[in-house]
Amino acid sequence: MFYDASGDDVDFPSFEPYQKTQDEPEPPQNKKKKCIIIIVVIIVILILITGIFLGIFFGLKKKQNGGSIIVKYSFKKREYHKLFNKEDLNLDEDDYEVNQTSKKSLLLRDLNDINNDNNYQYTEPGTYEFEIKFKKIITSMEGMFKNNSELKSADFSKLISKKIVNMNKLFSNCTNLEKVDFNNFEAKKLETMDNSFENCSNIVVLDLKSFVTPKLMSMDSAFKGCKNLVSLNIKNFIIDSKVDVKNIFEGCMTLIDYKPPMNNNNKELTEGYDQIKEKINTKELECVVNDICLECGSEIISEDFSLSTCQNCNNKFYQSNYKCQKCMDNCLKCIDDVTCEKCFDNYEFSNDNYTCIKNLTDPPSNIPVNIPSDIPSDEPSDKSSDKPSDKSSDKPSDKPTDKPTDKPSDKPTDKPTDKPSGEPIEISDEYLY
Repeated sequence: MFYDASGDDVDFPSFEPYQKTQDEPEPPQNKKKKCIIIIVVIIVILILITGIFLGIFFGLKKKQNGGSIIVKYSFKKREYHKLFNKEDLNLDEDDYEVNQTSKKSLLLRDLNDINNDNNYQYTEPGTYEFEIKFKKIITSMEGMFKNNSELKSADFSKLISKKIVNMNKLFSNCTNLEKVDFNNFEAKKLETMDNSFENCSNIVVLDLKSFVTPKLMSMDSAFKGCKNLVSLNIKNFIIDSKVDVKNIFEGCMTLIDYKPPMNNNNKELTEGYDQIKEKINTKELECVVNDICLECGSEIISEDFSLSTCQNCNNKFYQSNYKCQKCMDNCLKCIDDVTCEKCFDNYEFSNDNYTCIKNLTDPPSNIPVNIPSDIPSDEPSDKSSDKPSDKSSDKPSDKPTDKPTDKPSDKPTDKPTDKPSGEPIEISDEYLY
């Protein structure tokens, strides 16, 4: 209530709030705000939808990626070479791809040959490296490289191995395998690895410390026939009394650096190594300077073990895999078993078959060549005789043979042969090289 100056109360008129009529237009600034809000909402929705689709796409793509294996081969012939046994892995051509990572060029091949399967590579002799990429996660490596005598090394550090359960005969009879890299290899689902390295007679160091095997059931003959294996690390394996380990170390007569499982409850495994340990002759592993090795040295091959190795090999040998290996036949200096830098005298390196072959050249002019006396002369003869020309007298001559004569003799000094006149000349093969 309000009062005027005299003290009387005064009533003021009431005011009603403003109400927009239907015919009155909306202010333009309000319309602009609404449009901006609508556009922002639409953009956010599009971003969310795009993110969902991208997530699904890359998620599916990631599931298809199974990692890769880097492999190195030493090919000795110009022909098609099979890289691995995809049939044993149940892989189709769309499940993997092969890329060459070495600088050495491959030969072009007919696209119709062997259905253009890139598991086969047509090459010249030499050392090549390839990357095998898998488009899905593999669950088995059984027999992947078995009986492949051209395989030199394999790197599994980029392979997604978390689902692999079978490694049986993985490298069985890979007699030239020298190096295997299993860094980052996950083996928690691995169940069997029977004969996995059987007869890998050229491997010296095998480091399997990344293997943790809670589900392992069998590794029968896993390292059987590895006659040059010096260092083996399986310290993180989990091997209980039920795991089949028979014949696991059979023929491993150089295994002096052995790191057994820390989690080992298998008596047969312990006894198996104890049996060969008594037979190992460490002196056979020591490097000796001789006609093959020119210089010895010490080389670290595992975490706490050094091996006496040859550092410098003599001619006809090359240093590889901690020792001297023999070059190809008739090769004086070589880089590896398929690359010769210098052949023996009178030999040359052939680019056709990549071997040292004899150099077929004409004999030197100063080497005397004995020509049979019954070769007909180019000059016509005045007299003809009915007697055989190859008949010679067995009586010794009374005249000294070393007496010089003033006149040249028309008779040949060489003893005539039994071949009739007119036969082609034969020159001894010893003068052709």
